[in-house]
Amino acid sequence: MSSKTPSKNQKGNKNSKPGEKTDADLIQEQKEEIKKLKLRIETLERYMVLRSEQTQKARASEMEMKSKLSQLDEDFEKEKMERFHIASDMIRQYKALQKTLIEKLNTSEQKNTSLADQLHLAKVALHEVKKEKDQIIELKQREIEEQKQKMQSMVVEFSNMLKETLAKMGNTIQQERDLQDDAAYNLVNNSRLMDFIPPEMINSLKMGATNSNPPTLQQNTVVGNNAPSVTIPPSNNTLSTPQSKMSRRFD
Repeated sequence: MSSKTPSKNQKGNKNSKPGEKTDADLIQEQKEEIKKLKLRIETLERYMVLRSEQTQKARASEMEMKSKLSQLDEDFEKEKMERFHIASDMIRQYKALQKTLIEKLNTSEQKNTSLADQLHLAKVALHEVKKEKDQIIELKQREIEEQKQKMQSMVVEFSNMLKETLAKMGNTIQQERDLQDDAAYNLVNNSRLMDFIPPEMINSLKMGATNSNPPTLQQNTVVGNNAPSVTIPPSNNTLSTPQSKMSRRFD
C-alpha cells in the first residue's frame, strides 16, 4: 500500500499545476489540524475536568453555604422567638407596671384632692378661730381698758380720800393733844383742890358717881401717893375710831 501511494502522489504531482496543494500537503494539513484538534480536545477535557472539580467544589461550597444558611435561619428563627418571648414578657411587665402606676397615680390624686379639701377646711376653720380670737382679744382689751380706767379713778378717789383722812387725822391728833393738855392741866388743879376737900365729901362724891354711872371717859392719874381717881368728861371732837387709837399712840 505504501508503494502504491507514492505512485498516486507522483501521478498527482504530474497532473497538478504549480501553485496548487497536492494530496500530501492536504493530508499533512489534515494531520496537523487533527493534532491541533486533539490538543484542543485535551485542553478542553482538562478544562472540563478542572471545571468539573470547580463545579464540585462550588456545589460542595454551595451545600455548605446552604447548610450554614439553614443553620443561620434556624438560629435566626430561634433568636426571633426568644426575642419575641422577651418582648412579650417585657410588654406584659410594662403593662402591669403601667397599670400599677396608674392605680397609684389615681390613689395619689384622690389623696391629694382629699388633703386639699381638708387643707381648705382647716384654713377656713383657722380663719374663723382667728376671727373669734381677735374678737375675744378686742373684748378683753376693752374690758382691761375699762378696768384700768376704773382703777385709775379709784386710785384718784382713794388718794383724795386718803388726803382727806390724813387731814382729818392730823386735825384730830391736834385736837387730842390740845384736850390732853387741858386734861392734864385740870388734873393738876383738881389734885391741888383735893388737898383742901375733906375725906367724907370725897367718899360721898365717889358713891354718887358710882350710882349714877354717867357715860364719861375715865382717866386715872396718880398724883402723889394717895391721889384718888378723877372723872373727866369726854370731848365732843374725840372719835371712837382707829384714828383715835393712832392719835393716842402718837401721844
